Amino acid sequence: MNVAKTLLLSWCAVSLLGTAAATAADTDWPNYGNDAGNSKYSPLAQIDATNPEAASIAAT
Repeated sequence: MNVAKTLLLSWCAVSLLGTAAATAADTDWPNYGNDAGNSKYSPLAQIDATNPEAASIAAT
């Protein structure tokens, strides 16, 4: 019984590690909040402190 529990927990741990989502650097937001964790973080770098005038309203 102890071996079965160990194998089951090991399998669960390995399967959870495989579900970690990786995001590409230059992609559109795939779902609400940008990722499954709803982090609302965008890694895009076209607009920074040197060119804020390049920002525009995309939708109203």
